[in-house]
Amino acid sequence: MFGRPENTDFWNVGVSATNSNSYIVALKSGQAIATSGKTYRFRIIEGKKYSHIVNPKTLTPVSHNFTSSVIANSAVEADYLASTFNIVLNKDEIEKIIDNHKDIELLIFNNQDIIFETKKFLKTDKN
Repeated sequence: MFGRPENTDFWNVGVSATNSNSYIVALKSGQAIATSGKTYRFRIIEGKKYSHIVNPKTLTPVSHNFTSSVIANSAVEADYLASTFNIVLNKDEIEKIIDNHKDIELLIFNNQDIIFETKKFLKTDKN
């Protein structure tokens, strides 16, 4: 995002794990957001939905229903971290990665609830 909307400092952007429910997040000028999950890019094999993201430790596609959104100061960083956080779900590992990327915000959620979020993730509402 660049510039700012009229009469406010933030852009409101929706992120979702389904086509119907979304969280509205606030982005400042210069920030980027990326979301990763199997909402749109997936394959169904024998009735089970698999993500396009492959876990490099197990060499198998991700099959959970979590979606991860990352706000960062660059689109490249937001993109690779959103995919990373879609694979890494251990809270201690998540916090280690966050400690190495001081200027990011993270939201991990599914269509029912928020699983993990950083304190500064500016979530304004849920539709």
